[in-house]
Amino acid sequence: MRLMRYVSYLLAVCVFVLVHVRYAALQARYSRLSGYSRALTDFLGFRNERSRYLLILFGGKVRGYSGLRVERLFKEMPARYRVSLEAYLHMVPVLKERGDVELNLVSSLNDSGLVEQVTGELGAFGKRFLLEGKRRGTNLELRIRTPGSQGSLLSVPAELGFGGPVFPLPPLGNLHEGESRSFSYFDPLTRRQAVMRLRVTEKKQVQLAGIKIEGYAAEVTSPVGRFTVIASSTGEILSVVGPAGISLRRTTEAEVRRRFGPPGARRRIREKGVKSAQIPEGK
Repeated sequence: MRLMRYVSYLLAVCVFVLVHVRYAALQARYSRLSGYSRALTDFLGFRNERSRYLLILFGGKVRGYSGLRVERLFKEMPARYRVSLEAYLHMVPVLKERGDVELNLVSSLNDSGLVEQVTGELGAFGKRFLLEGKRRGTNLELRIRTPGSQGSLLSVPAELGFGGPVFPLPPLGNLHEGESRSFSYFDPLTRRQAVMRLRVTEKKQVQLAGIKIEGYAAEVTSPVGRFTVIASSTGEILSVVGPAGISLRRTTEAEVRRRFGPPGARRRIREKGVKSAQIPEGK
């Protein structure tokens, strides 16, 4: 009987040590990740998939949207995460398609937060660019080209994530009052590395799905401009006030698809010569 008691004590101690060792290993891995990769981890939490869709408003009308989806992968492959980024903006109606900026991009990241592969397309000022890249060591060899051309090959640090052309804020989660964060990312529009800084300024009551919860106000500074963000502690963005009268508000993927169609739908409509009115404009 005494032997069984000692064995149970020993097992309890072993379980305690294993749990704390695993926790310490996870914390050590987390601290080695880049700012963007830590943001992905915070954003997902215990989820396997999470998305963020925001409508872009200017002059009281919907002018576009920003969409982000993060998935945790479980198949036997180098990639651990898949990040889908899409955005559309039409600021100046008189310019027609030359006033459009549209991005559709999918990247995969490994367990260390390095980008393994990326494919996508960017439409800007009447031109269309294809983006294709694979990791070579610690760098991502990224080719940006127009259809039918070789384009240019860039070597980008693989630890960088990709930012949207309008609202490049990476996934958010686990916010705390008074904290500051810095994110380095690659901007496909300017083809340069950029930095975004976030500072949580105050705690406040916010409304989410009709329920008042504890949230935060944050200031975000990027090359695009300065934004004021209202978000929940888990990183659910409720509203954004940006520069030059631009604002963003939380929405659903269903509403985005109703207004703008699937990713790349407007480009395909223009290429086929079909009237763009078949996809309803935002109001």
